Amino acid sequence: MAVRKKENIKYLILSLMAFALGTAILWFFLPKFFQEIYLPAEKPPSEEKPEAGFKAPDFTLKNLDHGKVRLLDYKGKAIYITFWVSWHPLCQDQILNLETFNKQKNKEVVFLTIVSGQKEEEIKSFLKRGRYNLPVLIDSDNIVAESYKVNALPLHIFINKDFKIQERITNILTTAQIQEKVLKLNK
Repeated sequence: MAVRKKENIKYLILSLMAFALGTAILWFFLPKFFQEIYLPAEKPPSEEKPEAGFKAPDFTLKNLDHGKVRLLDYKGKAIYITFWVSWHPLCQDQILNLETFNKQKNKEVVFLTIVSGQKEEEIKSFLKRGRYNLPVLIDSDNIVAESYKVNALPLHIFINKDFKIQERITNILTTAQIQEKVLKLNK
């Protein structure tokens, strides 16, 4: 009887060890198996990034005339975008240079300004008070600002004819500096 008890204990121990080994193997390999079968393949990293050297992220925004403007429609042209808000002192200082640039700009350059996080009425009132005539797009929900990782204002984005961001600058730029950067886009 004692021999039989030892054999039963031996089989019990071997069974527990086999069970533990089988569980460990399943624990390790089964998730990978199910991931391959049931989960979609990972997408390759996007070529679009709001950084120099990468393709500019596309967007569609309304302008002040309620028309829609899509960035991708300007592919093949030099594009200059400025993010700003009417209440920010640095942006208020930048507006005069943007207005001057807008009057003097070359027709081959697409110039857009994006106002984020403000209502259309506020923007129109600010422009009317200052008698500014800028091409303004409204990003009231900050969706485009987030996709471009805007963390300081004013932010200038220069996009070349290949639709790649050539330069990103957070600072006030003079009209001459803007014109110099835009000339580089056309080369």
